Amino acid sequence: MASSFTGWGFPRNRWFLIQDNDPKHRSKLDQQWVSEKMPNNVFQWPSRSPDHNPIENLFGWLRNQVAKQHLKSLAELEKYIQAILDSLTPEFLEPYWKSMTRRCQMVVENDGNKIK
Repeated sequence: MASSFTGWGFPRNRWFLIQDNDPKHRSKLDQQWVSEKMPNNVFQWPSRSPDHNPIENLFGWLRNQVAKQHLKSLAELEKYIQAILDSLTPEFLEPYWKSMTRRCQMVVENDGNKIK
């Protein structure tokens, strides 16, 4: 990974790994590589945090929409989700990304902890 970034002209000391603690990113091998190659370039990030990522808020809304349905098969679920995704408009999505400045400020004020 490091060679990929430096190959694009990014100096090693100018980029960070955002560690979201996803289990597949926390293996012993991954942790060893990060500690050897990037000991001072890791930014801790909560996994699946709607405070830090507008898509997580959208996924939460989508889960609620799906939970209201009585879908009987995987095919019905896929069809329902696809219909919802196809119907999303920029106007619907706007509050998700517009809230990020406020959310980030609140996270900083809360020392990086969840705000809700």
